[in-house]
Amino acid sequence: MASRGIRFFATPEEMAEWVKQLASCGEYKFAGEFWPSVRLKSAADKPYYDRVAAEELSPADFWPDRLNVSVEDGEPITSEQSKAPGENCIISLDLPRLTDGALHMAVLGAKSDWWDSEDQVSYHNPDTIELFNKVAKQLRPMLIRGVTGKDIKGGNGHYYRDLSYTEAVHKLTASGKVELMQNGVANVRFYCGDAKAQPRKGASSKLKPKAQ
Repeated sequence: MASRGIRFFATPEEMAEWVKQLASCGEYKFAGEFWPSVRLKSAADKPYYDRVAAEELSPADFWPDRLNVSVEDGEPITSEQSKAPGENCIISLDLPRLTDGALHMAVLGAKSDWWDSEDQVSYHNPDTIELFNKVAKQLRPMLIRGVTGKDIKGGNGHYYRDLSYTEAVHKLTASGKVELMQNGVANVRFYCGDAKAQPRKGASSKLKPKAQ
C-alpha cells in the first residue's frame, strides 16, 4: 500500500491557525470526525461533519479528532467517501489534543491504494499522494525534526528523526507545562530533540491567499 505520513507535535492553537491559512488558498475542503462518543458535548453533536469551515475550528469549542482534506469542488466530503480515502483523493489530519497536561501527537497522512473486492485487484490513485505532497509542503517549514522517546518505566531513550515538533511546543516542554504523548501509548513520553535546533533558515508557515 502506498502511504505517506508526517508525525509531529504542535499546539492546537497553532494547528487551528495553520488550517485557516491553508483554507485561505481556496483550494481545499474539510470534513471533521469525532472518535470516542465522550468527546461529543451534547446529543445534538454528531460524530461526522461532512463540511467544516476553517473558521469553525476552536480547541475550546469545536475540535474534531480528525480533519479529512480534499480538493475543493463545491461538494462535501461524505462519511462513505472518507472510508475510501485513496479512491476519493482524501488525506487526513489527526489534530493535536491537549488534555490534563498532555499534548498528543498530530499526524498528517495519506493512503493512495485500495482493494476492490469485486474486481479482486488493488488500485492506486496518484492524485492522493500528489495532494498529500502539496499540503505537506505547507506544513514542513514550521516543523523541527528530531524527538526522543523514553519509557517511563526506565531504560534508554530512542531518537526518532522522523518525528517533529514546533517552536511553540519546544517552549512549552522546556517550561515543564506539558508532556508529549502519542494516542494509545501510555508508557512513553517524548522530548524535543537538540534544544539548539531551529527551523530551517527562511522558513515560514504563512500561505499566500489564492488570487481572485
